[in-house]
Amino acid sequence: MINHSFFDTQSFDRMVQHYHDAGYTGYPRVLDYEQFDRLYPQASKADLHERSEKLRRAGGLRQCYLISSSGTTASSLVVASDYAAGELRDAYSLEIRRFLGQRVFSSRDVVANLLVPGGFGCLYEGLSRLLEPIGCTLLPVGRLDAQDFPQTCLQICRDAGVSALLATPGGIIQAAHWAVQAHVKLDIRKVIYIGEAFSAAKQRYIRTVWPNAAFYGLYGNTEVGLVGVSTPQHPPGHYDFLSKWVLAEVDEQGKLYLSDLKAPRVPVLRYDTGDLATLLPTSNPRVGTLVLHGRSDKSFNFCGNLLSLSQVSETIWQRCGQPFALQLTLSSGDVGKDHLCVTGDLTHFTDAQAARADIESALMAMPALAEGLRRGVATIQVEPDAAFWVSAREKVPTLRDLRQT
Repeated sequence: MINHSFFDTQSFDRMVQHYHDAGYTGYPRVLDYEQFDRLYPQASKADLHERSEKLRRAGGLRQCYLISSSGTTASSLVVASDYAAGELRDAYSLEIRRFLGQRVFSSRDVVANLLVPGGFGCLYEGLSRLLEPIGCTLLPVGRLDAQDFPQTCLQICRDAGVSALLATPGGIIQAAHWAVQAHVKLDIRKVIYIGEAFSAAKQRYIRTVWPNAAFYGLYGNTEVGLVGVSTPQHPPGHYDFLSKWVLAEVDEQGKLYLSDLKAPRVPVLRYDTGDLATLLPTSNPRVGTLVLHGRSDKSFNFCGNLLSLSQVSETIWQRCGQPFALQLTLSSGDVGKDHLCVTGDLTHFTDAQAARADIESALMAMPALAEGLRRGVATIQVEPDAAFWVSAREKVPTLRDLRQT
């Protein structure tokens, strides 16, 4: 059984009409959610990739804004939106600006955009374009560690009276570190983060640097774009979204599926986001609320065995006696061997060498991993002192699979 947000029949019909006018086939009209559920299948990333490739081969990805997933944990996926400002895009742009202006931003904010420009993404430019008509004062800084003199950038932010930072959690933490080191005092009142959750521990640290900071979250993905917002009044992980433009569905396993009703060039309908969520009941048909619970697709194949990332992590933590940050990297070694490298943050251990030995023994105790070693088709490496890999978009994935790259 699937729980779903308010099904806006008018929005859906408008989207279908747009696709019909554009010559698309296979997108029938529906009268209600039950008919939609029968006629439209759920879509995986592979399905969306196939849809995108079909359009590309037919010359359908021209005169549009092309966006691609980063390829951090899986093969990249190209989606697109139209350049031309049509009725749908005009209506959405107006409503999403109003939505953000009511919940997150105001014309009094002086915002430093610390997100990553380019990289086939649209966060940096897209959010800058949204903030300008809201009336914010905007400083398009980009990622601080990409600047020649980050401290000078922070001094400019100080002189401009920056009161809000827009970045990933890692970018916010980095800005705080540099501000402390350079003795640059900023009066930060809003921290707007996107890309991942901002943990309570990180929030506590930020408040030691900027005690007046309030935390606002933005949720979205490459395939659908900006979906929801979280404010300081929301409990952790709660995000409001506009039901007119996004249909959210959650199945019995808690997997979140999204449908983009803005009629993007590559249709995104009932897309498996890989996120786990709960849909809260609401009396407001315009606004739905999602509670995010992390990812649903944390598993990997190793020498023919399917392993759960949580299983590997919990086995290591149990052997070591406490949880700590891990990063698992899969690659292809010599003569076709699978290679697993485990990086761990052992700063909280009094004996890091003993902790490393515990990690190794925990890995060897897992039959699915030990089998690959016994057969001579795999190698395993533990690197407790290595730095975690950070993507160009400032993501620190727990699992990286490089075997297809």
